[in-house]
Parts: sequence; structure tokens; C-alpha cells
Amino acid sequence: MALALSTYRSLVNFKLFFSLCVFIFSIEALAQKNCKASQLALDSGRDLFQRRQFLLSIQEFSMAEKFDCAEQLDQAMWGHLLAVTELGERDEMFHLSHKLYPLKFSLGYQQKLKLYQSYYFPKNDGTVEAQRVNSFEQWKENLPQQKSPALAGTLSAVLPGAGQAYTGSWQSGAMAFVLNALFLSATLELEDKDLPATALVSGVVFSITYLGNILNAAESARIYNQNYNAPQIEEEKAKRFPELTL
Repeated sequence: MALALSTYRSLVNFKLFFSLCVFIFSIEALAQKNCKASQLALDSGRDLFQRRQFLLSIQEFSMAEKFDCAEQLDQAMWGHLLAVTELGERDEMFHLSHKLYPLKFSLGYQQKLKLYQSYYFPKNDGTVEAQRVNSFEQWKENLPQQKSPALAGTLSAVLPGAGQAYTGSWQSGAMAFVLNALFLSATLELEDKDLPATALVSGVVFSITYLGNILNAAESARIYNQNYNAPQIEEEKAKRFPELTL
């Protein structure tokens, strides 16, 4: 009787042990399957990112995140954040970098995230990251200006549209010249016809158009300089902040 009872207990323990092994093996197999699927989504997201298809890359990075595979999780979240950044979604950038991801990133990516926060949401807090960003901003300010915003504004003040033409915005310059000429001639004509109230309204519209023409010329020069220096700035950014790349 005792032998039978001992044998029964051994069989029960063996079954329990066998079931536990099968369960652990199933969990590991499922985890490996999920990690493979996560890697495929991550690779797809990277490829779409490089082809500048940022919305589609976000979908792939998000899918890789959902598998919650430790090997790919940091990379997927980082890719998601950079894709959102490329789209210029400031609210989403802040939400991800300041509220959601700081709790999920590993220690190595925490350091990259601090630099990201300092670069895109600068604070003069004296940190090493802030100093690096400030140094880069000073470098950008020292870049030579190809077109002077002050000169562009002055030219458009003398002759509406001339500042825009100076920066190569010929269509914008022609429009500024025509609009200012129309409102000025209308104001003078209304004044000659002794219609002071209407002439006043037309004069106010002309003044607004004239001032807008000057401001637009200055902004046109700034945009010209920004576009002209963009390749050099991006190259320097990649050298100074290699952490902010995919």
C-alpha cells in the first residue's frame, strides 16, 4: 500500500513538473515569436523613416512597442519620438518626451532623452546638455547672412515689393507692388472726389498693406537665409548631436 501511494505521488509530481516545463517552454516560444515580430516592425519603421514616410513609420514603431520586447522596445520608442519630431507635432513631442517615455526608457536612452529635451525644449538650467545646445545656437547665429532682413525691409519701404524681389520672391514682390499701388491710387482718387470717410478707410487699408509689405520682405530674407544655411546646419547638428539620430 505504501509503495503504491509513493508511486502515485511520484507520478503526480512528475506530471506537475512536466506541465510546468511545457508552460515555461510555451511562454519562451511566445516571447521569441513576439520579439521576431517586433524586430520586423522595427526594421520596417526604420526603412519608412529613411524614406521620409514618417506617418507610416510611426505605425510600425508603435506596433513594435506593443510587443513589449525588451531588445527592441527602446529602439522602437526612440524611432517613434524622432518620427513625431520630423512631423513637427510639438504637443505630441512634449507628451512623449516628458510624460510617457521617461518612465519606460532604459538608462542609456534616458541620457539621450535628456539631450532631446534640452534641444527641442531648451532650458538654461546649466546642465551639460543645455551647454551643448547653447553652443550650437551661438554657432548658428554666427553664420553669414546671404540676405539682410533690414535691407529687404528698407527696399520695400522705398518701393513696395522691392525687398521681396531682392530675396528672389518675385511673385510675392509683384503682388505687394500691385496691392499697394491699387490701394494708394484708390485713396488718392477718393480724396480728389471729396469722399473723406471712404478715403480714410482706403487709407487705413493701404497703411496696413504697406506695413505688411515691409514685414513680409524682412521675413522673406530670414526664410532665404534659413533655407540657404539648412544643409550646413543639418550637417553640423549631426556632428554635434549624433545621439539625436535614428
